[in-house]
Amino acid sequence: MKQVIRTNTDRPARIAEKIAACLRDTVQAENKKTDAGTGREAGKDGGTDMAGYAGTIGILGLSFKPGSDDVRDTPALKVIQALKKLGCTDIIGYDPVAMEEFARRYPDAGIRFARSMQEAYEESDILAIVTAWEEFREAPGLGNKEIIDCRYML
Repeated sequence: MKQVIRTNTDRPARIAEKIAACLRDTVQAENKKTDAGTGREAGKDGGTDMAGYAGTIGILGLSFKPGSDDVRDTPALKVIQALKKLGCTDIIGYDPVAMEEFARRYPDAGIRFARSMQEAYEESDILAIVTAWEEFREAPGLGNKEIIDCRYML
């Protein structure tokens, strides 16, 4: 069952903690399903330290606002930096128009880029909508992954 979690983008560190906690819960549920015990349990102490976890976080929206490729002071960069501080290392981003500008302006952000929202969804364990592009309203229809709605648009 998919779940949409709403949060506010004015506090990137808190958003990153929420994303990491949801990802930790997803990993722990998967570990219980497989019952093999071979998967690494992220944050098994209940914290949000994700160091060493190989899960992927999808960031939908890299621009400062929808309809623009302006990435100056974008909340996405702040969220990505906060996730990195928590130990999340595999982050994939998608934006309809701002990916090239984001990569040019922030070459050390350390994220990969998806060619579409569908690709970002397929390659992620959890998604966060950080910019309110209209097309992101369709994200819940892609499947059953958790989506963190930082823009109150779903």
